Amino acid sequence: MVHRGPAWGHDDGPVETAAPSWRDALRGRTRDAHEALDRALTGPSGRLSGTGDYVRVVRTLHALHAWSEHRLRRWAAASSLAAGLPDDLVLPDRASLYAGDLLALGAEVADPDPGRDRGRRSVEVDDAEGLALLYLLGGSSAGARVLLRGLPDDVPRAARRGLTDASGPESSRLWQAVLRLLATPAREPLATRAADEADALFGWLRERAEERAA
Repeated sequence: MVHRGPAWGHDDGPVETAAPSWRDALRGRTRDAHEALDRALTGPSGRLSGTGDYVRVVRTLHALHAWSEHRLRRWAAASSLAAGLPDDLVLPDRASLYAGDLLALGAEVADPDPGRDRGRRSVEVDDAEGLALLYLLGGSSAGARVLLRGLPDDVPRAARRGLTDASGPESSRLWQAVLRLLATPAREPLATRAADEADALFGWLRERAEERAA
């Protein structure tokens, strides 16, 4: 069997540390949810069969970015953990690009999912949620490259701006910086809480992808 790599990303190989790292905790405890999201996005073949499949993927990515980009920025500006990231690093800013891609495809652009908020827009983002958001949004650069390579021919160039940005050099630089931060030893119980947050995010996105596929 040929390994095709995950649709969502994080296909960069192992990171060795002397003790369990933040990435060990996040990746190990969210593996099932991560794989379920991959299947919901691209199906068993790992490839999109047409524009309809692509619309489902872009809607799911737009939902994630529209809900979480401002939360990630809020956390990065305040957390001592995020201080390990370079000052000039560019955090994801792709919600509007994915919205434009949907419009170019003639698809509806939905508002951020109020069911995901759970009253959290009015509170600060803690380290557990911040680490989960950093893991998902940072790791999307690898997944974007996989998706772009397998796009159906009928997807217009004007509807590929979100994935193109996600696979670009700034996103790759972000992911390498995230890997370095996540390679440091994890602390409990924060590591378990961060993994729970990431697992919930993967599950929420899978539900949205499956709703669009129905």
